[in-house]
Amino acid sequence: MIARIPAVLLLLQAVISVHTELVAVPVIVTDARGHHLRGPQQENVRVGEKGRPQPIAVFHSGGSSS
Repeated sequence: MIARIPAVLLLLQAVISVHTELVAVPVIVTDARGHHLRGPQQENVRVGEKGRPQPIAVFHSGGSSS
C-alpha cells in the first residue's frame, strides 16, 4: 500500500537558499573647499574595493534635516 501525500504538503517541504551581499555606504560629498554638495547623481559616483570597481545596485541621494 502506497500512502498518498497531498501536493500542498509536498510544497511546504521545499527550501530555497539565497546568499546576497548588500552593503550600505553612507557618504558626505564635499567640494575642494570642503562645502557639502547636495544631490549627487549615481552616474557621478564610483565605488571600489581593493582597487576594483564595484557595481552600485541601489543608489539613494537624500538630504537630512540637520
